[in-house]
Amino acid sequence: MRRRVLAALLSISLAATAAFGGDWTPPPVAATWKAYEAAYPKKTSSAAALEIESLAARLGIETAPEGRAVADPDDGEKVVHLRPDDGRERPDAELAKRMQPTISAAGHWAEKELAEPSARIGPPEEPVLRFFDENAATLDAIAAVASGTRPIDWELDVALRSESPLPNLLGLSRLQRVLAARALLQVRAGDNDSALVTIDGMWRLAASLGDQPYLISQLIALTQVRLVVGLLRKVDAPAFGWEQRLRQQPFYAAFLAAFQNDPWPVAADPERAQTVETITRIYRRFADGLAEKSACEWTRETMTRSFQVAASAEDASDETIASVAWDSIVDMIPRAQRLMLDSELTALVLQARAEKAASREGEWPARLPDLESSVCPGRFYSYRRAGGITLSLEGPLPAEDRRGLVLPMTFRGPPPPTPTPTRTRAPGERPEPPRTPTPHRPAAPE
Repeated sequence: MRRRVLAALLSISLAATAAFGGDWTPPPVAATWKAYEAAYPKKTSSAAALEIESLAARLGIETAPEGRAVADPDDGEKVVHLRPDDGRERPDAELAKRMQPTISAAGHWAEKELAEPSARIGPPEEPVLRFFDENAATLDAIAAVASGTRPIDWELDVALRSESPLPNLLGLSRLQRVLAARALLQVRAGDNDSALVTIDGMWRLAASLGDQPYLISQLIALTQVRLVVGLLRKVDAPAFGWEQRLRQQPFYAAFLAAFQNDPWPVAADPERAQTVETITRIYRRFADGLAEKSACEWTRETMTRSFQVAASAEDASDETIASVAWDSIVDMIPRAQRLMLDSELTALVLQARAEKAASREGEWPARLPDLESSVCPGRFYSYRRAGGITLSLEGPLPAEDRRGLVLPMTFRGPPPPTPTPTRTRAPGERPEPPRTPTPHRPAAPE
């Protein structure tokens, strides 16, 4: 039963397209190098992507692709990236250096607030507020481009294999953290509509990395989507369309596809071609086996055993198996699975909030109809209303990667505001007549 439920969830993810921000499906799994190459035609950066690079440069954030890595002339143990002479807009070095502490502080503040299980948002430090005030127009423009209808595409040329260009993953992550802080400030100011526009732009930026076949791009996309999932818990207004989008779980499917495609770029070397084909078959068999258990049941030990079973079906040498970076893989998968649970909890929060908005009294619903987890069948969410609400997953949580942002698996919603009492007139008391404003009289000239 669990296998059918999880397989259905994954199949919905693979077939689903985003309801807004452009149609998007996760990357396909390729069985051969030719299929891999055909699935990912060569791309150049789109106009929207170039515009985002130009606008981000005004904030001191470089989102144009980094140049070639070389040894730092001042420290041979470090690596620096050369600045390409490609005409792309990049921030002035002095501006980037001056902005870096504030941008970092904004990101840390956003993650601290998102890790809080309640809908409350505390104030940031004064330099962060000043940064957003001074750069409001630029941030408005970035949100408008990112949430628009034009495609956000980055260079792609899989034929170059290991030399294929990558987006500036570090720069885009910095930009996303700034946008997350901006959305929190918009919610804090009561401007939920603008916050939802910012969040939609963040989702589309993450999906632009989800279009990439590379595992590193998918891992960065997962961290960016986690920001979106956390932000939606803070928006005190109906977020129409988002509940369905979160339940589709497209980023988990994209991660699994990229995981299985990961060996192909090194298949050009004839001496390694056979090894690559063997490893991809093991990866596919292992990925299929992930549906045997729910995300809440897998452990590091059971995943290792499952991989060994997948490898045992191949006549693979010990050297081939040893070439797999298993420690990294077993860290990645729980991170991706945990995002599914994060998204599911947020979808329930949005469901409850939509019913609250439809209530005449502005009350949270007395109950939610279906609290069984689709990600972990047989596990249930508890929902309690006592003025506000508490929503959480019952039982122990699955293993998680504690690095970076960890969203709580509990949400606490505040009670509705107390209505302002109105004075009741005594029997026979006439209502006060409306006050006539005193006309303004200009001062007499001296």
